[in-house]
Amino acid sequence: MLTNSELFYRNAKKFQDARQALNESYEKQLELLADKRGSQFYDSEVKRLRKERDDNLAAAKKDCEETMRHCIALMRENNKKRRLQAPSESEIRILQVLQMRKSLSREEFDAAFESLESPVCVDALNELAKEHGILKRYSAKGNMSVGAADDCLNIIERELSDFVQYDTKKSARISEKYHSNLYGQSESRPLPKRPLFENKRECFETLGLNSSTLDELFAVVDAEGGNNE
Repeated sequence: MLTNSELFYRNAKKFQDARQALNESYEKQLELLADKRGSQFYDSEVKRLRKERDDNLAAAKKDCEETMRHCIALMRENNKKRRLQAPSESEIRILQVLQMRKSLSREEFDAAFESLESPVCVDALNELAKEHGILKRYSAKGNMSVGAADDCLNIIERELSDFVQYDTKKSARISEKYHSNLYGQSESRPLPKRPLFENKRECFETLGLNSSTLDELFAVVDAEGGNNE
């Protein structure tokens, strides 16, 4: 039985490897036609091969993005369920007392945090701290807060389309576009490829997450135990 994060990773890896294989096959077939360059036959074959590659790639992209967005939805559902976990009476009283105060220091927020275990209460504490100008973000002890997990999933969802549409480094594309806007279109050069990932952690890092957050995120999104799809 696969966990939600493992299901996401396996589908991302499947697409990554399929894209690489399609592109490598296309490049090898072009090399075989090199001695025909400049002929009508060469032009028609390149056009045919490119269409064949692009059609296969489009089908793989569609399948990948749909499946991976489904995986993100499963992960969101696990995180959402934690909002329904009732906090203790003492935690509620702590938050109520804080809400009654007009002015609170960071030290008082730190002290309150030490008495909170519920991820929902920690999220409420973060919202209250923000209202008082405290920029520090608290995380539930040993368990990523609901809001922090949502933030991670938002990053993955935002970066997913870029991962599916391009196999080149995002920073290189942004740099090229900036240079083009500033100096005009120059001679096109191949952009550096995005490094291929080989495991689940590298996959999630490729989708924009910091390695230090991954263990807590996996614990949250895989909390139900698994997925047998």
